Amino acid sequence: MATRRLLGESQGGILRKIITESVAFTAVCFVGALVLAALLVPFMNGLLGEKEILSIDPNVRLQVLLTPGYIVTYILAVLVLGTANGLVPALATSRYQPIDVIKGTLRRKNRMVFSRVFIIIQNVLAVMLIAMGLVMELQMKHMLERPTHSQTKNRFYLYNLVPFYDQAKLLKDKVEQLPFVTKVGLGSDLPGTLNGSQGFKLDDGTDINLSFIVADTNYFDLLGLEILEDFQHPKMHSVWLGQTAYRAANLSDTSTVFARKFNVRGVQAEYIGGVVADFPSNSAAAGDEGIQNVCAIIAKPDETYFSNNLLIETIGESKEYEQQILDAYRDYRMEQFGIYQEPVYAGFIRDVYRQQLAPVRKTMRLLELFAALSVLIALLGLLAMSTYFADENTKQIAIRKVFGSDVTHETWRNVRSYMALAGIACVIGIPLAVWAARLYLERFAYRIENYGWLFVVAILISMSIAFISVIWQVVGAARTNPAEALKKE
Repeated sequence: MATRRLLGESQGGILRKIITESVAFTAVCFVGALVLAALLVPFMNGLLGEKEILSIDPNVRLQVLLTPGYIVTYILAVLVLGTANGLVPALATSRYQPIDVIKGTLRRKNRMVFSRVFIIIQNVLAVMLIAMGLVMELQMKHMLERPTHSQTKNRFYLYNLVPFYDQAKLLKDKVEQLPFVTKVGLGSDLPGTLNGSQGFKLDDGTDINLSFIVADTNYFDLLGLEILEDFQHPKMHSVWLGQTAYRAANLSDTSTVFARKFNVRGVQAEYIGGVVADFPSNSAAAGDEGIQNVCAIIAKPDETYFSNNLLIETIGESKEYEQQILDAYRDYRMEQFGIYQEPVYAGFIRDVYRQQLAPVRKTMRLLELFAALSVLIALLGLLAMSTYFADENTKQIAIRKVFGSDVTHETWRNVRSYMALAGIACVIGIPLAVWAARLYLERFAYRIENYGWLFVVAILISMSIAFISVIWQVVGAARTNPAEALKKE
């Protein structure tokens, strides 16, 4: 640019040249990105759950459009991005006089301002994105392993939305005839899927709200709730309180007074049967406001309404068993109602819990994908910054070598300087990552605790990447012949 100014080109001409080059470069990159986006459409639709989306609206799906309106939008995007990308370097370059470049003023100013700032920014982005990726992955694993304090092995859950027992018995009879089924119970919900709740006023005037499961004796036995205390009352018409609810109620009488306050879905309770370990009321993805006290109420199936879901014990878990149960459900719906309606939940219990987390998992996978892409961009930026750092220090290294320094000393001196900047970036980036992680985890009722070690891992990964990205660049600069390095200027 200095040469062009010396030969008479105007400042405006230099501005136009740099911006034009930037727009052209952006256009080439955009075409490549458009092709890549088109190739990734099937993958992204699969990640979002294309089958579920298309079942709601066949027009709702990701696609790359090349209609005239979109083409105009693409062109405008290229012009805006290209101009924005080229404007800052164009202004920075055009404002200097040729004498500034010849004297080295421009290089000194660039070294002082741009180099350190951009290195720190790139490292801040890298450590923050790496930390958030680790937090999201651990949170998903944590939710999948949430304890339910109930039996999940060889248990199939079928949500059957009918109000009365005589309608549900027909399906129960069909399922019981399947050769791999050993036991079937009727009830309302599972730990983690509770829909019903009832409020109570305690003797001391405080209010308590309990989410409940209504179950016949088979259903209750198949749930396999972890019983902590059994008061030896008759099982029928008994209420089994979660330990938190039992403590909150502060009961002295387990036979009648508090139990008879329960009158839900047609069931009149008589006894507090015992205390069970707290089981979750809502999905692991629910927020704190979804956490409630819990209980299970045992009743005769013909006494209740809208408590006719099936909990089925099988001799094993397989897709073949699942299909046969669903076939029996389909036949039942067609025989009784003349129309098939998909069950809200249907599957072995562990699969039901995974199904609950499917939307969160898809969201997290998308976030992780974009985080990974962002980290990749940050790493490319680190590579660019390390290259720039090594190039900016080549002349200084050459002068030091002329005065007696060696390759090893110069390599480690520059690496230490670069790593100090990476360390400053970690000091800035980790607090930002901690804040972002807390904000992200607040949405989950069941969330990870004591995860500070993840940020240590993120720092180690970030510092390792920074070290690897700079070491080979600096080694190359340190091995450069001083004569070759000095004669460049």
